[in-house]
Amino acid sequence: MTKQEERWRQAFGAYDTLRARVQNQVARWEWADDERYDPRPFYFERSKLRRGQVIPGPEDDLGGLWQYGFDGADRLIYTRGYPARALHEDQCLEEFTLYTDALVEWIRFAQYQPKIPVRVAHQMRKRGQPEAYSAFTIELGPVLGELTADQALAQAAAQNGIAHYHESYVYRDGRLERIKVRHEWGGGAPFLHEEVLRYDKLGRVTYIEGHYPDGSTQTIYQRPQRSYGVGTQTGRIYQRLLEIIPRRLAEARVRDKVYCLALIHDGMQTLPRLALGLERTRDALARQRAGAGLKYALWQPTDPVYELDDPVTAGDRAIFEQQLAFSGDTGPVRELLSDVALALMDHKWKGVLSTTKDFVVFAANYAQDSPEEALSASVPDRQLDEFRKKGWL
Repeated sequence: MTKQEERWRQAFGAYDTLRARVQNQVARWEWADDERYDPRPFYFERSKLRRGQVIPGPEDDLGGLWQYGFDGADRLIYTRGYPARALHEDQCLEEFTLYTDALVEWIRFAQYQPKIPVRVAHQMRKRGQPEAYSAFTIELGPVLGELTADQALAQAAAQNGIAHYHESYVYRDGRLERIKVRHEWGGGAPFLHEEVLRYDKLGRVTYIEGHYPDGSTQTIYQRPQRSYGVGTQTGRIYQRLLEIIPRRLAEARVRDKVYCLALIHDGMQTLPRLALGLERTRDALARQRAGAGLKYALWQPTDPVYELDDPVTAGDRAIFEQQLAFSGDTGPVRELLSDVALALMDHKWKGVLSTTKDFVVFAANYAQDSPEEALSASVPDRQLDEFRKKGWL
């Protein structure tokens, strides 16, 4: 019996206790339009799934939405996922996350009564880095009454609904290089494969390739290659932003030394607001705060903020933003502005801004992006590591 199956048995009858324990620790809630968090590295890219986007909250229908609860240290501890046709607030799968120094545990309960545990997963960690992930999962189908653990296992086994999953991580120079996967279900032979990851100079994953026992390979993920040619709509917007952002900041005549420039967006508007992080503000925050509070304060600057206006690209932006409004996809704006930020990281700011040696530029949707997510799209790994060492990320 694996440790995950053993914990699954212990979780029987513990739903009310776990829920009360975790719910009392929730410091803030977050809603998303689809599943947004999974502990497995690059889970959404590897699974070819769209990652859920943060939304203000449900207006009426809870169907298909996910709710996440975070503790005072901004760790995810409570997950609620609603089926497509949720009839009431408590009709949802629920997952409770428990933390120790070397292990993170997830216990997931079925969305319907009786609340039976359907998955227990463990992530083993060493020096803060994931080493492996293991899960024990059952699929029961309709449950018409109370079941014991043995009865639940028998019902799941009858429909090949028992699965054991394990993946371990191989690192090179501190970067995840290879994922070794073992998957068993229904009592059949285990399915084994490896996934090899490649990165660009910023440390962003560009390619994931599966390697299988028969010698075959398969592309699991490939980062889209974007083009910003002057003859394209997005190309004209991109080139124009590279011109008008430094110009607007030069007009502002900022005298303070600056440690960051955030291109603030909402995922739908292509003209960002320009927020500057002032060195004197950072020094004060570092003295006053720590932990998650410091990280968000440092990388979500709100003063000073400058607005942009650009009649030249008004037509292109109107068409582009109308297409986004129809699709509801915030990804294209994030990608565009992250690439603008990446280009501005190499801009010569002398005469425009007085910058610190660790000055960075990044795009951020404050409502959706964590500081780590926002910065990693345009800031090199070595600089992010320095921020982490200082407790800034």
